[in-house]
Amino acid sequence: MKNIKNIKLIAFWALTCFATQSMAAFEFKSDEEKYQADQTVQFKIERDEVTSTCGLEIKYGDGYSKIFKFEAGKKTMIETYVYKNPGRYKVDLDGKTIFRGLGTTFSCVGPIQNRIVSVEPSVPSAAIAAKMVTAPSAVPTPVIAPTPAVVATTTASNEAAQVFAHRRALVIGNDSYKTINKLENARADARAIAENLAAVGYQVTMRLDVTEKEMKAVLRNFSSQIEGGDEVFFFFAGHGVQLGAANYLLPTDIAGDNEAQVKDESIQLQRILDEMAERKAKFTLAMIDACRDNPFKSSGRAIGGRGLAPTTAATGQMIIFSAGSGQQALDKLGNDDREKNGLFTRVFIKEMQKSGQPVDRVVKNVRAQVVQLAKSVGHDQVPSIYDQVIGDFYFKK
Repeated sequence: MKNIKNIKLIAFWALTCFATQSMAAFEFKSDEEKYQADQTVQFKIERDEVTSTCGLEIKYGDGYSKIFKFEAGKKTMIETYVYKNPGRYKVDLDGKTIFRGLGTTFSCVGPIQNRIVSVEPSVPSAAIAAKMVTAPSAVPTPVIAPTPAVVATTTASNEAAQVFAHRRALVIGNDSYKTINKLENARADARAIAENLAAVGYQVTMRLDVTEKEMKAVLRNFSSQIEGGDEVFFFFAGHGVQLGAANYLLPTDIAGDNEAQVKDESIQLQRILDEMAERKAKFTLAMIDACRDNPFKSSGRAIGGRGLAPTTAATGQMIIFSAGSGQQALDKLGNDDREKNGLFTRVFIKEMQKSGQPVDRVVKNVRAQVVQLAKSVGHDQVPSIYDQVIGDFYFKK
């Protein structure tokens, strides 16, 4: 990665939060500096007053903006961005009211602060090129924390148009269940998936061992960030259960003495998929590695069965289960298997690194290899794929 340039943002804004008002100092260095295309620019936002939560928006001047919360208790936030095309960009910092999530967050109100960023042409290094996806409508954005990016494409008309699609991922791994069987690989699988998605340009939100309250909150917050045209990846590793025709993903504090309670305390997969569709994500890949033994069986509770039920994908969605209906997904290929990741995850990570393969080909290759490896130890595991995606999407091209 090239050198990171720092921009300090300062302004005096009134933070309106419910019935109170307070003053906070934000610093904004307004003199013009020059950067190269593909160089990471780091925006450092600092304030004096930390008791309030409010919404901020950065408009980068190239058609892309980001809305985020400045949480109470935080004095500093770091935001990074990469400009792909040369030019002079006017960057605005403004307040924004956020309506979704746990509750309304009022805007950090005040006059818009801005500065000019001048970007000169550069030739991308091989290292940077290896981290970027350049499919016509697939535009990389920040990863676990690092690098957002934008590319320009042209339409069939005489006028050139910029297409801004952003890649966002939510990755959850639950091992430490409190009242049902603990798992061994879910957190490691989540970390591996998050790291590899970050490497190909996804802005990744990762959560490990989440409770019901935490899981519902992170899903709400993640959904609120999705915009029309985004490319979305959702990964869950942990316990899941089929109840009737629906699939439920289990938080670590699930109690579930009966089916009604399980439904109330867990997350229905279809609800997540419907939310992605409602937010008009252009492409959604949901990968569920929760096809294990019935987690309630050992406690004598007759709730659900092994594996997950077949599901239905909406247009633009691809859903992958690590094993077929009624099958168990393997974590290990025998007692001598020292791999830290489950079978499905380790194969997927290897395949997604291959350049020039569309996602549907990647997942089909994963399925074929998982089937072969599982059979080598006398086990049947056939990952299920539900595909309603139109067009080709790539991890690396």
